[in-house]
Amino acid sequence: MEYTQHRLDQTRRIYSSIDGTLRVRDGTPIPRPRPTKESINPQALATLLYSGTVLPPETIFRAFYSVGPGGTLSVDENEPRYREPGELFEDAPDPTELLDPITCLAEAMDASDVDLSQCKLLLSEGKDSTGIAIALAELGLKVDCVTFANSDSNVELVTEVAHRFGHRLEIIRYQDLTIPTRNLETLASVFEPTVDQAFLSYLLLSAKVFEGTIIIDGMGNDFYMGHLPTKQQFKATKYCDIVSKFLPRRLRESLKGKLFRNREYCGIPLRTFSECQGLYNGFDRGVLRKEIAEPRTLDELDKTWKKFGFQKGRALSRGRYLDTYSFCGKSIALAEMASAKVYFPWADARIAQRFEGLSPEAKYEWPTVNKLPLRKAINQRFDYQQPKVGFRAPIDGILQSNRQTFERAVKESRLIPDRLKHEVYNPAPYKNRSVACLLVALWERYSVDA
Repeated sequence: MEYTQHRLDQTRRIYSSIDGTLRVRDGTPIPRPRPTKESINPQALATLLYSGTVLPPETIFRAFYSVGPGGTLSVDENEPRYREPGELFEDAPDPTELLDPITCLAEAMDASDVDLSQCKLLLSEGKDSTGIAIALAELGLKVDCVTFANSDSNVELVTEVAHRFGHRLEIIRYQDLTIPTRNLETLASVFEPTVDQAFLSYLLLSAKVFEGTIIIDGMGNDFYMGHLPTKQQFKATKYCDIVSKFLPRRLRESLKGKLFRNREYCGIPLRTFSECQGLYNGFDRGVLRKEIAEPRTLDELDKTWKKFGFQKGRALSRGRYLDTYSFCGKSIALAEMASAKVYFPWADARIAQRFEGLSPEAKYEWPTVNKLPLRKAINQRFDYQQPKVGFRAPIDGILQSNRQTFERAVKESRLIPDRLKHEVYNPAPYKNRSVACLLVALWERYSVDA
């Protein structure tokens, strides 16, 4: 038996060696064992806690495997063999016609088997979800949109977009930061935990908002539309290249910590060293040792990413392609909790095939504009000048309001190593890895209780 993924198909398929079935992880519940030391894959858990992802063919469970983009999973007498993606970033010829991403998106959505009338769009002020809102309108569809009002959200722009294109909008504002018990109990339906910090804020939402719907998520087009390295990443990488030639390691580490501070919203684990790590996260499962341990040195990681170049490296580091777990983790987990499904229209391989051959000059203008074709297409419909704003969940408030719940989950956890438990209890302020441990511990506790 053999399962093959096309290199542009970003769907994550889960194979069970218990019953021999293959399922698409799209929010539909996937039967799995309770998380115990016997059922958990220790290497996958290590990767999840330290780099924020689980790389194919592994899942967090020993008896379940995933098929990633461009990969092939062969199963012979329940012994899986996995062939890594070989030509994920193979160059494609430049498109011979000028393409409008929003028109292409509308065509792909119209040709899909998704009942768009049953969908709810997660709408932010970003280009991806704005493009989807416009494409739906051009198909003559009006949908319910949901936006989260963070401290730095441009709610006015989101409201303008929704109303301009005829969609209804529900604005969810964070007031009570206590996670409802009902939401904690529904964690038991999540196949494997997501460690994205944004998921903490999702836990505050009433699952009824999405119950029985199809959640439209805007992620999935970074690979072919162009996602910029940040200014800080360019600086950090250049710095590492220069100083590694003549400065001792300890001095390098000290200087790195002073010059390249962490951004609290950047993500989990490897990013906790410095902004440099945004380029390395997710590149190579060899980054981690074969047991739960610290990631290897920056020097070792530095040898891996360079062969990809900045743009491809950025895509990998953000977990969009080789790492479809991070790509879709929080939205799929939300769908699993709400008995909903999730749909990523930008991840359609037909769109990627048409745009992946664009030159870097056509994709972005560093350091100010990424996904240039999409921004141009939006500006043809209305004046869109919104800069990129990272999602910032009210992490500190959530952690303080639910401290007793978190600490109980961590204390009772059999999966989190003791040295990480100590880190969770004592950091001030909380570290990204601590949030990862909290989410895994919560998922473990309520899965076992169920």
